[in-house]
Amino acid sequence: MTTTPPLDEEEPYRDDVRVLLEAEGWRETAEDCVVADNGALWTETNLALDSGVDAPDKSWSVSFDNNVPACVIAAVAVVASGTDLLAEVRRLRTRVAELERPSVEAKRNEIRQSYTDLIVQVEQDRDFEGAFDVQCRLREREEQWKAEDAARPAAVAAAGNTDEANA
Repeated sequence: MTTTPPLDEEEPYRDDVRVLLEAEGWRETAEDCVVADNGALWTETNLALDSGVDAPDKSWSVSFDNNVPACVIAAVAVVASGTDLLAEVRRLRTRVAELERPSVEAKRNEIRQSYTDLIVQVEQDRDFEGAFDVQCRLREREEQWKAEDAARPAAVAAAGNTDEANA
């Protein structure tokens, strides 16, 4: 991705970074810097579109060339702002599970329907023992799904604890 400098000297060069940071609660200052509530700072350092992130206490800073994607700069800025990344990872994993839930339920409903169709077919064939066997298998599958659903929140929490141990 190539970024071309704006024609108007007053226009911000890296609006892509500004938009991401402002979405995280950062605000623009009169000096054309973007600052977090804790004092972490992102600023454009020259007309070549280079920029940098400074920690709130100025104990560290990271400089970026103009070809660094906005998402990378924003990620470093989020770290500088003191965001609890582990809590954010847990929140995002929970959200992903919520978003995946409708497709999981749709797939389960397809499987339920196939068992139901099989039961009807087997009963029409007067194979009542076979129908009972299919009903038992469906019941086992339902119990398996119930156990998976109960284990899902624990798995998300365990994954977060694993991340914490690796940090």
